[in-house]
Amino acid sequence: MRIVITYNDSQLFLAAHKPISLETLGEYDGDYLVLTSDSKKLADYQADPIWGKLQAVQNGRVYIWGEESSWFQDPIAVLSQAELLADWLVAEAKK
Repeated sequence: MRIVITYNDSQLFLAAHKPISLETLGEYDGDYLVLTSDSKKLADYQADPIWGKLQAVQNGRVYIWGEESSWFQDPIAVLSQAELLADWLVAEAKK
């Protein structure tokens, strides 16, 4: 037996993501921050006048992964993402 599930990518994206404006970014400040970017590094965020105000950015507790690493939401990809983040958080806690 084979089961195929299809979905509209834009609907999946909207269901999994909440758009926020840069003006309200400070309301989401936390100890750690996970970002998706293929071009920006931590230093870029630290130099930015808005991002640089966040505690996680100031303390270097930002996990930046490429778009390819975070796009997929199938069970195998999600497990891999969780393992990567868990390893990073454990390493951060040991610092």
